[in-house]
Amino acid sequence: ILRRSNMKKVSLIMCNDMHMDIERANELLTCISKNQDYEIITDYTKADIVIINTCAFGMNKEYSIYVIADVQKNVKENTEIIVTKHSIYRTKR
Repeated sequence: ILRRSNMKKVSLIMCNDMHMDIERANELLTCISKNQDYEIITDYTKADIVIINTCAFGMNKEYSIYVIADVQKNVKENTEIIVTKHSIYRTKR
């Protein structure tokens, strides 16, 4: 696969208990990978964009804050960090 040098590198981090939303994470990664301007990588310290998918409720809140702080501390300069909330419950109308 030929990669352009100006592609933005994207990494997705899923906080604890996020295994419940793997399907939605896979949809997000599939969508990003279809865009030729982005490359998905696993090492967030080398990413231009880091997406943190978290469920910051109850006991998980402190851990999620720790993960966000750790990412902020370890990413390269000018990395965009996006924190998105996960909802465990889906409702129907």
